[in-house]
Amino acid sequence: MILKQEIESLLLKACPSFKSIYDVSEHKELDLQYPLADDFAHHLLTLFKKRETSEFPAIAEMIECLHTEGDAYTKEFASIGILESIQNVWSNNAVDPEAFRPFLLPLSEKYWQSLNDFWEQKVPYVGYGIKQTTARNRTAIIKNSFLFLLSLLAVAIISFKYFEYRFYLSAVPSEFGVYRILYRQENAWGFGPGGNETGIRVYELPDRTYQIIQQQGLEYLNSLPSAKIGRVRGQYEWRGKYNNWLETPINVTRHWTDYMSLPEDADYSKEVPSISNYMNAYGFGLRIDPEIRNLADDSLKSPGNYYAYGRIGVIIVIPQKKRVIYAYNG
Repeated sequence: MILKQEIESLLLKACPSFKSIYDVSEHKELDLQYPLADDFAHHLLTLFKKRETSEFPAIAEMIECLHTEGDAYTKEFASIGILESIQNVWSNNAVDPEAFRPFLLPLSEKYWQSLNDFWEQKVPYVGYGIKQTTARNRTAIIKNSFLFLLSLLAVAIISFKYFEYRFYLSAVPSEFGVYRILYRQENAWGFGPGGNETGIRVYELPDRTYQIIQQQGLEYLNSLPSAKIGRVRGQYEWRGKYNNWLETPINVTRHWTDYMSLPEDADYSKEVPSISNYMNAYGFGLRIDPEIRNLADDSLKSPGNYYAYGRIGVIIVIPQKKRVIYAYNG
C-alpha cells in the first residue's frame, strides 16, 4: 500500500525533470502536497508545450499506481490533487487538458472522466460509480479464480473417473448389478488396428445375483436380455453382451495353453488352462497378482463356475467365491 509520505518520491522517480522545481518549492518545505500538485501540473504543461513528453508514460503509470495501490488519502490525491490540477492549470493557460488524457491508464482515465462529469453536475462526487480493483482485491480475484479453476479441474477429474469407472463395469452384463472393482491390471501397446492390449478385471458378485445363479445357473445366464447385441447411438454395442454360456471346466483351446512349447499335433484339450497363457496369447502378457492368477486358474478347471466368450475377451463367474473375472487379449 502506498502511503502519503511515499507520494513525492514516486513522483520524482516518474518525472526526474521536476526535481529542480521540487527542490526550491516552498510547498515542499511546508508539506503542502496539493499546492505541490499545482506546481507539478505547471511543469507538465511546460513539457507539453516544448513537446517533451517522453516522461509522460511513466508519469501516467505512477498516477495509476497511486489509484490502485494507495491508501485512502493517496487515491484521493491522485485524482483531486494531480488530475484535477492538470485540468485546471492547462485550461487556465489556453491548453486543452484533454491532450494529456491519452497517456492515462484505465483507472486513472475513469477518474479523469469522473472529474469532468462532476463539474458538469452529472455525478454527485468524483469517483461515483467507479469500481476499483485494489491490490487486495486483485489478490482475492486471483485466489478466487485459482479456486474456480481448481474446482473445474476437480469436476473434470471426477467426471473422467466416473466415466472410466462406468467403462470398466461395462464388460459385465448389466443384470449382474456389479459395482465393485476389486482388482484391475491392464496395458496397451500402440493404438488403432495395429495396437495390442491385454487386461484382467475382478469384480464382486452381488448377493442377489449370486442367489439367482445358484438357483437357475445356465438357464438364467443364457436368457439375459442384455445378451442381444443392438445399436446404441448408431453403433453396435458389444460390451457386456455374452451368448452361449457354459459350465466349467473350460473347453481348453490353444490360447489357454503354452502352445509355443507344445508339438504341432498336441491335443490342447488335455492341457491345463492358464489365465496367464490366455492373456499372453499374442505375446503381450501382464504380470498378475498370484492370488488373482490362482483364483482364475482354479475356476477354469473346477466345476460349478460359468464362462462365456464375448466379441473381445472371456468372462468367468465364480459363484462360490462371489467373483466375476473379465480377461482379454488382442
